[in-house]
Amino acid sequence: MKRRIIRLGVAGTLAALAVSAVGIPAQAADTQPAKPGLTTEAASLPAASAPAYVELQGFPEVGGQVGISHGYGSNSGLNGPTKVSYQWLRNGVAIPGATGNVYKVGSADVGKKLSYRATFSETGRRSVTLTSNSSPVVPSASPAPIVTGTATVGNILRGTQKEPWAMTVPVTVKYQWLRNGSTIPGATSLSYKLTKTDLNALIVLRAQGVSGGKVVGSSYAMPVKPSTLKQLTISPQPIGSDPRDPKRGPYSIGLAQAGYPLILSNAVWKQAGAKNSIQWLRNGAAIPGATGTSYTLTAADVGSKVTAMITGSLKGYADTIVAVESFNSTIRTAPAAGSVPSIAGKATVGSVLTATYKKDPKAVFVWTRNYRAIAGATKATYKLTSGDKGALISVATRVTVPNTLFPEERYSFAVVPR
Repeated sequence: MKRRIIRLGVAGTLAALAVSAVGIPAQAADTQPAKPGLTTEAASLPAASAPAYVELQGFPEVGGQVGISHGYGSNSGLNGPTKVSYQWLRNGVAIPGATGNVYKVGSADVGKKLSYRATFSETGRRSVTLTSNSSPVVPSASPAPIVTGTATVGNILRGTQKEPWAMTVPVTVKYQWLRNGSTIPGATSLSYKLTKTDLNALIVLRAQGVSGGKVVGSSYAMPVKPSTLKQLTISPQPIGSDPRDPKRGPYSIGLAQAGYPLILSNAVWKQAGAKNSIQWLRNGAAIPGATGTSYTLTAADVGSKVTAMITGSLKGYADTIVAVESFNSTIRTAPAAGSVPSIAGKATVGSVLTATYKKDPKAVFVWTRNYRAIAGATKATYKLTSGDKGALISVATRVTVPNTLFPEERYSFAVVPR
């Protein structure tokens, strides 16, 4: 059976409370928010609807992504006639072409501070511009190589390193092709010619960063399984209801922290009747038993990178793998006990969930679905609806952190209603 690799990005545009698909809300801010900026429109015009602040969301490391957050409340600036435009900033200077509601962090950002500017506009009103907090980029990333080529015996697979490695120490990246987890002798370049021995075996390209004779980081390309059959074709699907969201293949959503679940959308194929199987991966290796559409991160995942692959199968076709990336975020330790809100109740449609936060009995809550605020869901209780089935339902509150200028959003461990 032949497997073709289709590499797809994650749905990073999924949040009005925009959290990267295994990203973590920024923990501290280091700049004052800019005052709303006025355009040259008449000062007598009323201001466009806008939130009180905007925040940068996500953990800014090379290869990862950061997103926007408009805060929450009735005057969020996301409803009605208000239009929002964005400009990402590096050390306060506009980054050319970076005008989306997510930004992919690259090597050029190392040592710099990222923020964004949001402009809220309405017809007949003067625009309001707000600038988010800034956050320094963490110079640590071991992005996986990408393998291309037709997986048939005699053909050549080629690996490319589209994202550069960025570590705290200088590294030399070395490559090794693996067959069913074992090294293939002499296969240490970015290209590899498939042989009869590779037929129906899992072929993987491994990248390792070496410093001082020691391996300081590893990453793995998605597996290839050589075959002689024709391939399935992915059918991109719309993501959410936001018109800015693109069509793409399967994506994952969640926070990159132990204790939090990740969920995965299914692949849709152009060939009718194709069936999917799922495997979650830790540093490119299969996580035993992790074969469902959701996976809860554990202590064993801390320090690793968790991704997933979906394999489409149909008689007469090669098994085809869709590689679902996860922003390359490194999984972090679980939050301290009592530091985040908690949810009580049965995670089934029709049941009522109750939020509590022991550190602040008067906490204001906002319920979220896939880390988007649920309209009107600002009480301590929330009744699950049919629209919540299979989604990540969590509750957020804001906490004032000493010696910081912005409040911090704390998210409960999410539940996935059935």
